[in-house]
Amino acid sequence: MYRFFTNCKIEKSNRIIGVLTLEEMNRAEIAVLKIVQKEFFSGTDDKRLKEIQCYVDPNGILKVKTRILMRKDTRDFLYPTILPSRHPVVEKIIRTRHEKLNHAGIQIVMCNLREEFWILKYRKTVRNVIITCVRCRRFNLRPKPIVEAPLPEDRVKEAAVFEVVGIEYAGPLILRDSKKAWIFM
Repeated sequence: MYRFFTNCKIEKSNRIIGVLTLEEMNRAEIAVLKIVQKEFFSGTDDKRLKEIQCYVDPNGILKVKTRILMRKDTRDFLYPTILPSRHPVVEKIIRTRHEKLNHAGIQIVMCNLREEFWILKYRKTVRNVIITCVRCRRFNLRPKPIVEAPLPEDRVKEAAVFEVVGIEYAGPLILRDSKKAWIFM
């Protein structure tokens, strides 16, 4: 959308075409994160953020001041972006990261997301997104238990040892109608 808006303002010969640049994608991400934060937070004095040290960065995004500020790492890791727990964009970010990590579990997805984002009610939010993943649900299903048929009377009646025996004379025989049969005595 930003490219379209920019191309509308400039001459036809100077228009930008082709693959999106990194700068364009970063600008779009910042705009989306601002919209999400405006919908849920009233600023740094929001009651949901009272226990979190937060500030507004130069791009206008709410960020968290973590305890690892002295570490030499990326700016996003030291100051992650605050996101609400229930928003379609946040759900999409989690789902995309889950799929990018080859349907990894809750803990791996959380660790990977923590490098950029600080989501409120983190574990619960990530868990709710992952348990709705159709592919993961299919592989985590347990087969229904099979109800076993009752044993025949010869096998349950009180009898002396070797009073009731079965001897198979031939393996499965295939009948004309493609059914299997055995010969016992």
